[in-house]
Amino acid sequence: TTSKERAVIGVTNEFRAGGLSIAKELAGPGAPSLSDGPFTFAVACSFDGDDEVFTKDVTLTGDGSKKLLTSETMAGLPVGAVCTVTETDDGGADETPEPVTVTIPDEVDGEPQVVVAGLTNVFSAGTLSLSKVLAGAGADASYATDAVFTVQVVCERDVEDVRTTVFSGPVMIKGGQSLTIEGSDGTPLPLPLGTHCYGTETVTGGATTAVVDHDSFDTGVVVTTSDEVQALALTATNTFDLGAVAVTKTVDGAGASFVEGRTYAVEVTCVLPQGGPTPTVLLAGKKLSLTAGQTLEVGDLPIGAQCWAGESDNGGATRTTIAHDSATKPATVV
Repeated sequence: TTSKERAVIGVTNEFRAGGLSIAKELAGPGAPSLSDGPFTFAVACSFDGDDEVFTKDVTLTGDGSKKLLTSETMAGLPVGAVCTVTETDDGGADETPEPVTVTIPDEVDGEPQVVVAGLTNVFSAGTLSLSKVLAGAGADASYATDAVFTVQVVCERDVEDVRTTVFSGPVMIKGGQSLTIEGSDGTPLPLPLGTHCYGTETVTGGATTAVVDHDSFDTGVVVTTSDEVQALALTATNTFDLGAVAVTKTVDGAGASFVEGRTYAVEVTCVLPQGGPTPTVLLAGKKLSLTAGQTLEVGDLPIGAQCWAGESDNGGATRTTIAHDSATKPATVV
């Protein structure tokens, strides 16, 4: 006899699932303050001959206080799937990390497992200081050492062909000082990779010449790739050269012979425009005694000083003419 019952062979395919998450490590001297991102990633998983069994774009954004950013778990991915995480926007890091490939792990004791794809972005950073140097024969004079100079400091960087400003502002500084450019919190301003810093002096303090060693974007100091915070520096040098003003006494007219040998008192006043509301007084009515035909020099005056003279006693002259007799008609030291 033949049994009418069938033998049944059951074949069950179980596809267990796991998960994937992304961990973004922020490293280098610019992290975390210069590493807010955003960072974007393209996730692509292949399984059983299907190269795109799962795809997703992921974005992570920092807040300037964390060195590790993590994504939500992408769950329900088949065990054994091979996933590649490619960073498509590195948030301004020194360089974009290589793609990371992972395999979705099997369960452990019946619990789905999550594989973490780790990518590290390094951020370089710099700080900037401005120093003021006084040079020239007049560098030690009070008009130079007491002067307050203004340098317009600019820090810029090119981001995808757009020039952006990181910092721009006037810095007031005195001779011999070195000042660090600070942020709103009073700490050194962090400058990201690729920043160019330069300066131009807008208030020169009456100096003969004023030169900033890096005075344009192309010649600026630049934040480059480094494991340490880079200390960038600008130096503004103001040179105070010296000159003199000559005072000559001339006596003429038909009666000039009657006052031959007479001495005349002339008062000389000199000021130096230094960018403030009023010029700095160098001499206030300095008295000189001159006879006819005599010339006296008043020396050790900075180039650019403005001088004029007055005569308190003209000796009874019919008329007195002074070439530079007031602040509106001064002689300039050159």
